[in-house]
Amino acid sequence: MSRAAILQKMEAVRGAVSVTLVLLVVAGLASIPAADLAIYSQGVQACSTQCQPPNQPSNLSPADGEQGVILTPLLRCSAFSPVEPGDTHAASQWRMTANSGDYGSPVFDSGPDSFSLLQVTLDYGRLTGNTTYYWQVRHQGANELWSPWSAETCFTTHNRPPGQPEGIWPQNAASGISLTPALQSSAFSDPDVGDSHAASQWRMTTAPGDYGNPVWLSAEVTSELTQITIASGLLNGNTTYCWQVRHQDNRGDWSKWSEERVFTTLNRSPERPATVSPPSGATGTSLPLALESSVFSDPDSSDTHAASQWQITANAGDYGSPIFDNAHEAGSSLTSIAVTACSLNPDTTYYWRVRYQDSHGAWSDWSEESSFTTQSVTPDNPPVNAENHPPDRPVCIAPEDGAKNISTTPTLEASAFHDPDTDDSQAASQWQITATSGDYEDPFVDQLESLNSISFPGETLSPDTTYCWRVRYQDSHGAWSQWSEESSFTTEAQEAAGDTNRTNAASWLYLAGIAAIAILAIAAVAWRNARAAAVATQ
Repeated sequence: MSRAAILQKMEAVRGAVSVTLVLLVVAGLASIPAADLAIYSQGVQACSTQCQPPNQPSNLSPADGEQGVILTPLLRCSAFSPVEPGDTHAASQWRMTANSGDYGSPVFDSGPDSFSLLQVTLDYGRLTGNTTYYWQVRHQGANELWSPWSAETCFTTHNRPPGQPEGIWPQNAASGISLTPALQSSAFSDPDVGDSHAASQWRMTTAPGDYGNPVWLSAEVTSELTQITIASGLLNGNTTYCWQVRHQDNRGDWSKWSEERVFTTLNRSPERPATVSPPSGATGTSLPLALESSVFSDPDSSDTHAASQWQITANAGDYGSPIFDNAHEAGSSLTSIAVTACSLNPDTTYYWRVRYQDSHGAWSDWSEESSFTTQSVTPDNPPVNAENHPPDRPVCIAPEDGAKNISTTPTLEASAFHDPDTDDSQAASQWQITATSGDYEDPFVDQLESLNSISFPGETLSPDTTYCWRVRYQDSHGAWSQWSEESSFTTEAQEAAGDTNRTNAASWLYLAGIAAIAILAIAAVAWRNARAAAVATQ
């Protein structure tokens, strides 16, 4: 029953009582005792006081004007307060709006709720962050009458952080990235309508997931919020970096850091080497010689020297068909190379250059071209100057002088390198073999090495042949020692394959003959025994 209907009923009852009293007076019953009239009067008063609505409730929580309220708040009101004795709390109604005093289109309206009488929790998704809301509540009694709405109060929800951004560029696991890349993130996103992008922050590390000591941590940038360019000098080449970004809204709250992304920077080429020895324009350069260059240098600190390439030409600037083009790989001396006397002519000007390769395959630029002029006559031992002394004369170790039956793939060994200049090191060794003792004008073998031994592949030497050999050492400043004393050895003789086959065939024929004779002898004995047995039975 509506409130209006109840009030109409009360007025009808009160009117009926009044009419009854009037009729009684008119009927001459005005002499009704005073006590009875009091009873009638009390009845009229009861009819006028029953069926009253409850008292107006008040909002308790959230407190009026409270800030930072969660998005699923618990609304609480005062206890039910009836006007009519015995009236009980039948229902409550809660309503909320984002516009003070305007409940035409409420954010929330519970309708009559017989369960949530003194408190109600708003479900998630109904409210937005950083927004002010206004609310009221009213109570209904058992007589179905509603109290007035409570006095309106308000609260403001807390601010929600922006959405987690995403690293856009460089793409995850990209390689060959510039050392000054422009990092990019996704656009700003925030669940709270009206919030805007105020700042961004970026960080980078070489240890995945560990940003305790980052390679780079940007300031809280407030411009160009979704892109930032890394300054030169911060990153190394050929290095893998991990990075993240986060966004801040205009309320000061930060998003989570983006998911980690990785990229690898490009590999930088080694620094251009410099020619060291012979000095450019040198004359009277002895043969053979050793070219020397500067130490390896690479802008990428983790790169190492993998190879060197050396070229010599007789025409300045023209390396289309160099007379010497040699590449040394790791394991040999990468900053020097020996050039045999066979490769160059005396009293000739040559031009040369060198370049380096790093451990990732990148080549440097060629060095500046350098030149030298060979001497007209090549002495066995260059003159000693006051600055550098030649190495000591080496000694032939193996094979021993005069050794016989040496393999046709021998390993020649000489004594250890020794130089009177303690800071000198071995740069090269030259080995010569001849079939004529003392004649090395046109040696059978003339080869450069960097060690104290040298091995020869098959078919280099002939069997059953006597060879003479010698060796000399070059130091790190280009000075050669005297040649060692000559040593000799004789290779082993090898039996011809045809002779071996004939010997094997003869051996088999001999064995076959012996076997045949044995079989015939056994057969003869058996025949004789059988014949004797036959005679005995006759």
